[in-house]
Amino acid sequence: MLPVLHKKKGNITIILLGLISIMLVMVFALSRRMSGHTQLLTLSDQTQITRYFLESYASDVLQQLNASANKLDSENFRVFRESARNKRISSSFYNPSSMLQELAEELQTEMILPPEIVFSQVEALDYPEGFDCPNELRGQEKKGLLEIVCKAKFRDRDYSLRVQYPFTVVMRLTPVIKDFVLFADRIAREQGREKIGPDDNLNIIYTKNGEHPEIIDSEVLSRMHHRRLKPGVKYRPFILLPPWDATEFGNPRLSGKVFLGPTNESIFLNLAGDNREKAETSMGELFLISPETFRVADENTAFEHVGVFMNKSGGFIQMLGMNIPLKHKHIAKMGIMGFSYEMVPELGPLFEGTAYQPADFFNAGGSSSEFYQKIEGFGTGFMAMASGLKLMGIKNKEGALPAREIYGSVMSRFFVMTFWWPPSGGGEPLQYDESRGANDFPSREVFGVTTYHFEPENPDQKYQDFMSRMVSGKDWRPRPGETPQGFVPYNIDAKVTTGRQSRKIYGYADFTSNDGFKAKADLETLGQSWFGVNTRSATAQASGIERRVGRLFSNGAEFLKAAGVDKGEFNVNGMVYVSGPLKVPPLTMTNEKIGGGIVLVDGPIELQNITRGYNIDTTTLNIGEVGNLYQKWRTEITQESFLTFVSLKGDPITIKGEALLGVHLVNLIDGFGQPYDQIMWSSSINKEILFCGGIACNYLNLPERLKEFGSIESACSILKAPFFLYHSAMAADKPAYAVQIMENMRGYRLTAGKAGNDD
Repeated sequence: MLPVLHKKKGNITIILLGLISIMLVMVFALSRRMSGHTQLLTLSDQTQITRYFLESYASDVLQQLNASANKLDSENFRVFRESARNKRISSSFYNPSSMLQELAEELQTEMILPPEIVFSQVEALDYPEGFDCPNELRGQEKKGLLEIVCKAKFRDRDYSLRVQYPFTVVMRLTPVIKDFVLFADRIAREQGREKIGPDDNLNIIYTKNGEHPEIIDSEVLSRMHHRRLKPGVKYRPFILLPPWDATEFGNPRLSGKVFLGPTNESIFLNLAGDNREKAETSMGELFLISPETFRVADENTAFEHVGVFMNKSGGFIQMLGMNIPLKHKHIAKMGIMGFSYEMVPELGPLFEGTAYQPADFFNAGGSSSEFYQKIEGFGTGFMAMASGLKLMGIKNKEGALPAREIYGSVMSRFFVMTFWWPPSGGGEPLQYDESRGANDFPSREVFGVTTYHFEPENPDQKYQDFMSRMVSGKDWRPRPGETPQGFVPYNIDAKVTTGRQSRKIYGYADFTSNDGFKAKADLETLGQSWFGVNTRSATAQASGIERRVGRLFSNGAEFLKAAGVDKGEFNVNGMVYVSGPLKVPPLTMTNEKIGGGIVLVDGPIELQNITRGYNIDTTTLNIGEVGNLYQKWRTEITQESFLTFVSLKGDPITIKGEALLGVHLVNLIDGFGQPYDQIMWSSSINKEILFCGGIACNYLNLPERLKEFGSIESACSILKAPFFLYHSAMAADKPAYAVQIMENMRGYRLTAGKAGNDD
């Protein structure tokens, strides 16, 4: 099984083509030598000449079959994709090549037309553990033998040659994994064990005034002591843009899913803070939170910018939040804050000129929240650092959320600050205290005459529902089907049709792709199941890529030549194996000249621009232009031309071009067991980055990626980050298939009939 992919096996296809060419030369030489003397040929000579001719004939049929089987408008395109068991193929497509006709004349051989072509020994390709194929697609991926019978007449004797060629029909994209715009199955290791502090390499983007300054203020850095972030270095976030089509925006099966894993580890993403004085913002992420996240809200509650507490001058400190009515016309004001410079108590303006500090809301010492205890230990500068990953993109004018499903134990982390305002006597923070009795609400005595009591309108509500806190502020070890109280999953359940948000941790059981594939195992196991050819035992049943590889190439140059790069084409048309490294030149040809498929590389991969004939200048690109361009790409780039590049052993995939369109990058075999550069952008790129497709890897090594993005001047004043978007063709409801016909003969049988003077 595994030796199929062994380097020393060479390239059977190329060797056979060479042998056929040599045979043709021999036949020409033989025909000239025997010209005028055919009456002297023995029966053995006649058989040998006819053998060479019939093999050339069969090869000619095979080449034309190969050329037409993946052409959308050809009859053979349809025939190979239908049920093929023991079915005869019409040979109406076949016209003998001029070279074959010339050979027949030279040898005075009569070619008998048409050839006979039959499918033989066809069987369905199965799937590895975790990939559940829908019934309507079973048998579409298959393997079998293509039997070709060619006949000719030489010196009054009929000859027949039957040969068989192996073939497969395989999907052009990897099932399940292709439905994700980002699939990072071990990224939790980048956050470290503490999930906050110097080893947290996910929450590393600086936020100030609702924006992400490219350089972190030195005084903030001095209060955090992060091990990977450097003073004076520019960083820009990794933003996964939402779909630019209204239908795709609202369809979770088309908008590109995200998986951050592994499933049994929690991941916490700090939401970036909004500009508190304005309803709109460019980079803040509090639009991901809605009132129904909190038990104190009812169906009529809406967020607004409210004054939560006062400064010493009598002005209100405003936040995005809500007024919560209590009994006796009392009110509680709950505000939410994201991670930003404003929250840093020694520097930011939130507590400046007030009588309060974070400890008044989040408590202090051993009574404070777990997160705030770590903040005090690691440095308050971490309160300015938001997630470098923006999985839902940026806030649009309407504030709507894309229907993008987030898989894995991914939590949103943000601050809640609640203040109680009785009718008189001033207000007070509702301080964090989990050990407080559920009904131990505060009271206030005013002038020794009147006592006000905090009383919720709903008797089922408890103090902990109102108190200030860090949401998702504890370390948590996931357990199947559980979302603990006080945690907010990043995923928003897209199945809710009431217009109200519902939070749920999505696991593999919740996954269904648009083409019907389901996942039947933890998502982090799928990459190894499908691509892990180097770790299988000798007795394992091959069901992933091993049974689907159509051609093997001994080096990158050999593959590029076979793909037709020197002819202005790039034809993969299936799944091929390349003994690396592989350096792909710029692919600027149009979609029609690209035959999509999967390129498995046993070594490092380098990619230049893949622009598919579109005229793109990323030095001036803006977010509106990207949206307009995508409306063309979504219909013109289909699965038939989509390209997947896979690093088989975890070697890096290096991108040296600024624009990659219709590309899936896969690096899911962990080469080191710890975060390292698996997919990276070269320092030679000096234009804005534009990526349309999907990324699947173990690690992003996020600090390095954000530094790479920061080294490039932004083309768009609004986004100020590379353009990453999913392409809905990856999630088409009907998978595209490629036909691979191998040229290694088997089942060879030559027969000769009687001539008129035979006994």
